[in-house]
Amino acid sequence: MAHKRITTLAPKRLVKLINGVIYFSAVPFSFSQMAMAEEQFNTSFIHGDDNIAQVASLASGDDILPGKYPFDIYLNGQRIDHREIEFKKESKDSPVAPCLTAVDYQDYGVKLPGDLTTAGAAQCYAL
Repeated sequence: MAHKRITTLAPKRLVKLINGVIYFSAVPFSFSQMAMAEEQFNTSFIHGDDNIAQVASLASGDDILPGKYPFDIYLNGQRIDHREIEFKKESKDSPVAPCLTAVDYQDYGVKLPGDLTTAGAAQCYAL
């Protein structure tokens, strides 16, 4: 009667086998690309057109909604003012940005190019 020989793996060989299995199971994932999709918000549960517009604005990448907000103004690391700053969208495709006029900049001591100092007082400027 022949006996079957049962072999066991030596501990070093077993560790190599486990490391190989882990390595070869992880390698395919390192080459795969993550799926990127645009964020979508279900607005069906929101009541009111204003709220839907706000969600759409935030979903489009704006960090802040258009409106007036209290802000501290710092220049060269020093707080020089605290006031309400209006944030506007110049066009439908532009991001929401703070609206500071040439006069505002001059009041803070910022030197402006000549063409800005003679421009309209109500126009917003991004420096």
